[in-house]
Amino acid sequence: MATSRFPTATVSEADAIDQVEDLAQQATSWGDNAVAAGTATITAAQLINANYRITSGTTSTLTTDTAANIIAALKQEQVGSSFDFILVNGGSGTATIAGGTGVTILGVNSLATTKSMAFKGWVTGAGAVSLLSLGSAAF
Repeated sequence: MATSRFPTATVSEADAIDQVEDLAQQATSWGDNAVAAGTATITAAQLINANYRITSGTTSTLTTDTAANIIAALKQEQVGSSFDFILVNGGSGTATIAGGTGVTILGVNSLATTKSMAFKGWVTGAGAVSLLSLGSAAF
């Protein structure tokens, strides 16, 4: 028997369908945030299910918001809650992403110019979030 991807609170097929529809709606409403500065902080709102574009002409260092702020911004802030994030480097220098307080970056944390990288983030504990880089691609 396959493991359910829905919370245990899902008790009917109608509830499951409603959750899938909510997720589909969220994906189509992702924000597209841009930064031109070489150094910036990515807020929780800019990080959760969003695209973040770098347009800087220099090397960029981006630091995530704190784990506490990210967890507070999630709708279901419990261990295992997850979100997706896409970083696009349209700048002319390498972009590096660093974790704010309580945020751990797993995998590759730098991105060459004209590349994009997907991240999966999830709550790993009280005041703790991990971001896993899922690979990059040229655009």
